[in-house]
Amino acid sequence: MTDSKKDSGTKLTQANEEQSNITLLPPPSKKIALHNPNEVRREMCDVYRSMKTAAIAPADGTKLVYVLGEILKAYKVHVQDEKLEAIEIAMKIREQLK
Repeated sequence: MTDSKKDSGTKLTQANEEQSNITLLPPPSKKIALHNPNEVRREMCDVYRSMKTAAIAPADGTKLVYVLGEILKAYKVHVQDEKLEAIEIAMKIREQLK
């Protein structure tokens, strides 16, 4: 490819980017494991430390901690449902043995 073709291709690409108004996002960060309450709590602590060092704006950090709190609530409800189901099964078995 000649230099003039490279230049025209670059100019077209730049023009297309300017016209499309696309905002490029930063690459995704590593996946955060939130499989148990300890991991959720650890992530909340990380967000707090990031807010304290001004790596995250307090408004953004507050939103993140709120969402993490909701995840924690959902996890607790799920665990309670599993325990309740196990108790109900145990009670049915106990009734059948009588």
